Amino acid sequence: MEPFLFSRPTHPHHDAIGAESHGLRMTTGLGSGSGQLARLGSGLLSVVLAFMSVELLMRHRLSAIADAVWLERFERDQGWEVLDRPLNDWCAQLGVSMPRVARPRAYSVLIERLSAFGLVGAGIAVNTLVG
Repeated sequence: MEPFLFSRPTHPHHDAIGAESHGLRMTTGLGSGSGQLARLGSGLLSVVLAFMSVELLMRHRLSAIADAVWLERFERDQGWEVLDRPLNDWCAQLGVSMPRVARPRAYSVLIERLSAFGLVGAGIAVNTLVG
């Protein structure tokens, strides 16, 4: 079960569910029918969840890098060919041109998206308190 807890959070279904839940909080926070408490709660919840998600994603990335470094050292120490490489390295080695859309790493895109939701949430909370 433990491998499933730390699986990469880049599966399209997981990403779509996360985007949908952020969108729901934004609808609540920006909706004209929402009360001030709902807007404030929605904005603050977006900030907290975005921060927690970014932190989890960064910790996961650090663990993945540590595992990859360990595996590469182990393969080299055994005299084996190093097979576990990032897609960008494989494409460069094989001379395959990567499409522009495929170049950004998934974790960078997710961190930017989560940060944007957090900033919008902060804006909603501040607007609710000031306005």
